Amino acid sequence: MQWLEDLRPNHLRLRFIKRMMMSQVGLFLEKQMSQMKVLKILKLKHQKSDGWESIIFFHQLSLWLPVVSSLLDLSLLLLQLLLLTFELQEQGMMVLNT
Repeated sequence: MQWLEDLRPNHLRLRFIKRMMMSQVGLFLEKQMSQMKVLKILKLKHQKSDGWESIIFFHQLSLWLPVVSSLLDLSLLLLQLLLLTFELQEQGMMVLNT
């Protein structure tokens, strides 16, 4: 029966995984914010230089932004789902231990 106990996920291991996932979400959001700053700088540079290139660039960018935004939303939803499953497993282990 000891081997069955060893197969069950460890409470501390689940807490560690949850903490790692939260830090990854934080890094991901930080990276996205820095990319938005880069886009803002590019926009300012293109506004200073007159011409069709800036109009074409921002038109192409505006076509891709909804796609990227929806992919980011989907990835964040998946991460939230993973965190929820870890929390449920953690609560289930607490119930089993009592």
